Amino acid sequence: MHMEFDPEQGIDVWKIGSDQVARGWHNAWYRAKVEDRAKRHTPPTQAHVDPSCYDPKARLAIIDLWGIETAVLYPNAAGFSLEPWR
Repeated sequence: MHMEFDPEQGIDVWKIGSDQVARGWHNAWYRAKVEDRAKRHTPPTQAHVDPSCYDPKARLAIIDLWGIETAVLYPNAAGFSLEPWR
């Protein structure tokens, strides 16, 4: 599984082989650099996403700032659905 930019859609997408299985940054909305408020839950590319959504050190800095001491980790969309592998 890998992410790549799809020029036809103008967004980053997750792919297995050459098959698109999901949008790349779906729900990476925290501090998203997207003008249209209705579209902030799906930033188009990594350039529109706050580093705390993908960089462990940036994430740790945010949770330290917010005083979070415990977090529950859960699988991404692929962990909840076998749809990409049918």
